[in-house]
Amino acid sequence: MRNIFYDTIGVWMKRLTPLFLLFFAPVFADHSQEMYSSSKENTHCTEQKCGATNALCPPPQTAAYNAPVLLGLDDSWDVSFNGSFVYYQAIEENLNYISSTTSTLNQLGSGETHESAFGDVDFDYKPGFTVGLAGTFGCDEWTVSLDYFRFHAQPSSNRFSQTVVANPDSDYQANLFWSATDDGHDADEFDTALDQGMHVTASSRWNLDIDMIDASLGRTFFVGQRLLFHPFVGLRGGWIDQKYDVNYVGENTTTSLLFTHASTNSTDSSAIGFRGGLDTTWNCCWGLFLFGDMHGSILYTRYKNIRSNQTMSETETGTGDLVRTDIYTSPSRSMNVLRPQADMSMGLGWADTLYDTVYLDLRASWDMQVFWEQNVFQKFYDNSQDPTAFKGNLYLQGLSVSAQLSF
Repeated sequence: MRNIFYDTIGVWMKRLTPLFLLFFAPVFADHSQEMYSSSKENTHCTEQKCGATNALCPPPQTAAYNAPVLLGLDDSWDVSFNGSFVYYQAIEENLNYISSTTSTLNQLGSGETHESAFGDVDFDYKPGFTVGLAGTFGCDEWTVSLDYFRFHAQPSSNRFSQTVVANPDSDYQANLFWSATDDGHDADEFDTALDQGMHVTASSRWNLDIDMIDASLGRTFFVGQRLLFHPFVGLRGGWIDQKYDVNYVGENTTTSLLFTHASTNSTDSSAIGFRGGLDTTWNCCWGLFLFGDMHGSILYTRYKNIRSNQTMSETETGTGDLVRTDIYTSPSRSMNVLRPQADMSMGLGWADTLYDTVYLDLRASWDMQVFWEQNVFQKFYDNSQDPTAFKGNLYLQGLSVSAQLSF
């Protein structure tokens, strides 16, 4: 009996299922469409404007959902001023100015022993500063800021000195990277034959001026209870001017000939482009916090007034008579390119509210910056040099101490 009952129920279910689906399908379709519409509205619609919320798109109910950072000042103007003192080391690649080789006959058949020396640039730390102004708007606490960075460095002169005494088994050659030969393109040199002595001195001086202006729009919000993010986008514009002077003096102590070479090189550049980044802060305790900032830019850069001039003289040491003078002058040239730039800083800070009306923020960090391919001087190398090494990156690194007052 039980099997007959189950078989009868199964037959009727198979017969009624199509009628059930035909009757209830429109109901489910309407309900599904309503759910889809509601989900679509809540996902894509936004506030029409500050203070007027779309009724079909309610704001998040959880206050910690990217909640903006509020300072809680009495009668706040939502304005802040900041200033930083920086002590940076500026480094640029491919500014080496001389290399020398002393070749001595050895006792291994007819071979030679070569000893090399190089004139490297000693990059010093120099001071600079940053000043800025920022304003926060009531529309979800968006912040507009304007900053100016100035770093003018004139590293101390770098000197190279070497004396080779007369030796019947050795000769000497010094390659002068920043002075041209007769064709005006390859590196000139001081050289001697066997049994001749040579005294060589060289010095270089590099001047660097950087001025940058940044305008940005960003927002500071909570990511958790102690971690703060401040992403931003904006514009960067500025100027980078460089000068590089090199002087060579070579005296052949055997033939009494004095060689002097002077090389002056300069370039001016201006740039403008997009900038973006992320500033992070992790609040610890007692107002202390750790922070790390990462920024990047793509700058349309125009190099102008790229000049390189050389003057070479040969004088008789005993009489002082001028034997010959060669002057090479290159016309001013320019170039337009896109250049990337990036910077990163990490440090420790302290912040607190003073008298409920002022917010004080103090920070100390180690900063690193890179400006790609800023060395565009018209340099002179011998044919053995790799042509891809002609350009070089510009680096800044050092200490930054800053203070910000918010009202």
